[in-house]
Amino acid sequence: MADSAGALLLRSGIVRPEQVAEAQRLRQHDGGSFGECLVRIGAIDEEKLVDFYHKRLMIPRLDENKLKRKIAPAILHLVQREMAAEFRVIPVDIDPDGAVVLAMADPSDNHAVDEVTFFADRFVVRAVASESSVRDAIETHYGVRFTSPARAGAKPPPTPAARPTVEQLEEQIVLLTKVKRSEETPLPIPIPPPDDYKPQYAPDEPILLTRPKERERRDTLPGLTAPVPDPPLTQLRKLERRDEIGSVILDYVAQLTKRVILFVIQRELLVGREARGEDVNMLSELGIDIAAASIFRDVISSRLPYRGPLPETPVNRAFAQALGGVGAEVLLMPILVRERVIAVLFADQALQPLPDAALHATTREAGLAYERLILGAKTVR
Repeated sequence: MADSAGALLLRSGIVRPEQVAEAQRLRQHDGGSFGECLVRIGAIDEEKLVDFYHKRLMIPRLDENKLKRKIAPAILHLVQREMAAEFRVIPVDIDPDGAVVLAMADPSDNHAVDEVTFFADRFVVRAVASESSVRDAIETHYGVRFTSPARAGAKPPPTPAARPTVEQLEEQIVLLTKVKRSEETPLPIPIPPPDDYKPQYAPDEPILLTRPKERERRDTLPGLTAPVPDPPLTQLRKLERRDEIGSVILDYVAQLTKRVILFVIQRELLVGREARGEDVNMLSELGIDIAAASIFRDVISSRLPYRGPLPETPVNRAFAQALGGVGAEVLLMPILVRERVIAVLFADQALQPLPDAALHATTREAGLAYERLILGAKTVR
């Protein structure tokens, strides 16, 4: 959704608040997607936007040729043409586990994923493609014809007029008394923030039950040291106890990074359950308030992974200090049971380039394993 995409891009410093506000005005005026409007106003290049989603959200990227090829009617029928046009998505394949691979112009749009999951009755594997290629594919395969401008160069809406005088306001108040239905009154255009506005997290702190360690920050550059191990999908499918799931995924990720921690949600806290690697002996004493603004809250609310530098916020800074410093790049992967996040996998100090597809498959299989064992326990009772 626009809010998710705008927040992700703002926090990464790729776009400015006034550009987000201008794109939102253009969207209200001409329609289309939020990313499309950002490209049209020149806030970001389409290629850069696709690359951002691909790298930060760790999802596969589809090129135009993939979307131009023939797609089986049985796959296209999984998503209705109206839904595809509204959300700028198109199904392109079915993976070996039966999940639908969905090409998306905005892969942060959880509402679109939920709608497709419900109507297709399948899991959704997100993939990102450029806005223009998705639009062209929808037009080709569904026969839809878009009316809103698709690319840069279209004339943006006029900027808001100057603030009205008292006399003008009084005239508007008189005119509004003649309106009989509320829908006849257009919504006001939001006023963009000032140029010097800098978004900041609220100054709240995580719940740290241990004192931070006074150590220097350590950055570790990833390097090729070993072949990429196969994900433990078969092993996860055979487990018979819930506590074994965490051990299996931790053992796997520990082959890829120097440190990996499994956090589970307990009421309003994200609590460390189990870990592998360096500086994890304080794990049982650490809890993070999931309502506090942090990268953990972002991952839980968006249900999307994150890979990149740890954002500089009070909560994230306190977490890094408690661990004695974190690597130059961190990885957070949510584990879901029926679209609800129940745990978060944290890792840093990669030993080699991380296999995105394998990590996605592992955390998805872990969620299915939790669901199977939870349902099995309820059946026994």
